[in-house]
Amino acid sequence: MSADRGRQRRIVLHLVSRLSVGGVENQLRLVCSHYDRDRIDPLVCCIREKDEIGKEIEKEGTEVIALGRSKVHHFDLHLVLQICRILKERGAHILRTHQYEANFYGGLAAMLAKTPIRIPSVHNIYRRRKWHRERLNHALARFSDRIVAVSECVKADVVRYDRIPAGKIQVIHNGIDPAEIQREFKEELKLGLGLPAKSRVVGTIGRMKPQKGQIYLLEAFAALKRRMDDLKLLIVGDGPLRLDLEQKAEELGIREEVCFAGVRRDVYPLLSMMDLFVLPSLWEGMGTVIVEAMAAQRPVLASDIPPLREVIPSSDLGVLVPPGDAKSLEVALEQLLRDQARSERMARLAREYAVGAFHIQKVVSRYQDLFAEMEETRRR
Repeated sequence: MSADRGRQRRIVLHLVSRLSVGGVENQLRLVCSHYDRDRIDPLVCCIREKDEIGKEIEKEGTEVIALGRSKVHHFDLHLVLQICRILKERGAHILRTHQYEANFYGGLAAMLAKTPIRIPSVHNIYRRRKWHRERLNHALARFSDRIVAVSECVKADVVRYDRIPAGKIQVIHNGIDPAEIQREFKEELKLGLGLPAKSRVVGTIGRMKPQKGQIYLLEAFAALKRRMDDLKLLIVGDGPLRLDLEQKAEELGIREEVCFAGVRRDVYPLLSMMDLFVLPSLWEGMGTVIVEAMAAQRPVLASDIPPLREVIPSSDLGVLVPPGDAKSLEVALEQLLRDQARSERMARLAREYAVGAFHIQKVVSRYQDLFAEMEETRRR
């Protein structure tokens, strides 16, 4: 790289609360690994520990600074000053923050550090009103150059609740890396999870919390299992509802038919062994895991909520059912499992669409164009 080109590189610091396994964190990993390094020099700062995703980001060539803070319950001026010092010492040109905590502390630190460009990101809709957050978000938005929302639904909530002008918010969907996608799996993986080789697998991936609606999938699966005895259910993830969900499986008489796999990083091999992927969420910001399932050429069944309609805009690409409705979920599951030709056609079209519409390089190009636009605006 020439000296002239090197001087054009911009240091982009990403601030995030945590780097444990999760959708926001994995998306950050993908974005950092796909920046044009002739233009962008990324750096990640985590308020807590590096954890698994942080270590992966480092292995892929991006430095990670972990502040090692425990959960912040009250306003922490020292944390603001820590972030401010890092922004100054590293000469960050652009600060990208992710989710409320990082948006709040990063926004204050960027003002103190006089960081030229500040772009907070919003990854989820408002499930319940938090007046203090709305007021703080509204105030800090005055000092932000642009706000990124991961879906049109998230953008609409930011406009409605934070009272931020729509023109200041840009929608950039999350992306997937086709190079990581594995559509074939080894039988050893299936057997290692205790799933018979000839069984058909209905699967879901997500943190075990009310938002993800896994309890409705358990109820639908229990009813369907009585008619389709070769089915197994694979639930990937962990969280505060795990014991409740395991107990629910016991009550429904399907505990031996359900594999609770816990947190896994081999998402694409797991997707590839599923005959059908289900996301029964009650609410989402975007639902990136659906895009991953589509890209892995799996037929998808999901809740009919606005963010997921953005991801699945046609019935040719997936099936949507009312959220929180186990019976509708059961009916749709059976239809897809019995109509193999329809499922295969849907999965094939879904893969073509997902790889074309949500390729991570397309996503990163939009971010790099946004950075260039913001710098040009400031120069003018």
